[in-house]
Amino acid sequence: MRYRRFIFALLLLPLAGGSAPAASETFVSPPEIVSSNGVLSATLTAGAAMVKIGNKDVLAWVYDGVYVPPTLRARPGDTIKLKLVNRLGTPTNLHYHGLGVSPLGRSDNVFVHVGTNEVFDYEVAIPRTHGAGLYWYHAHQHGSSESQVGGGMSGGLIIDGILDPLPELKGLR
Repeated sequence: MRYRRFIFALLLLPLAGGSAPAASETFVSPPEIVSSNGVLSATLTAGAAMVKIGNKDVLAWVYDGVYVPPTLRARPGDTIKLKLVNRLGTPTNLHYHGLGVSPLGRSDNVFVHVGTNEVFDYEVAIPRTHGAGLYWYHAHQHGSSESQVGGGMSGGLIIDGILDPLPELKGLR
């Protein structure tokens, strides 16, 4: 019990004007690709790459050669135009997890198969009434999704607007 109170007190020190012990930053936010004029335009290249996880070099299946790919940031009413380039040596595709969008055609269609050295252009229309929040995109090739996602093929997808009703929080990090 004393240990919990001690940890809690350490967490509250910055709020009380004190200072907590300095810690080194271990997480670096991935780059963001942000929509502009109603369109989020991006290219993701799926492929194998050596990446550093902790202090180990690991061969992983990733987007754009990095273990944590770019965060996609859009707004309700935007369109995501994403070009998927497959350099994996096995089929892949994308799924926009949690989005309330069409599953047909070039949208969030998990039955699309993007073969090796093929390119597929996704076009996902986000409804104007779509809820703001944190979602994610990831490989969803049936039979391979576990190894592809576990290998690093997933990233954050933010639909902005959650703070719109609270203008006093604008600029809050």
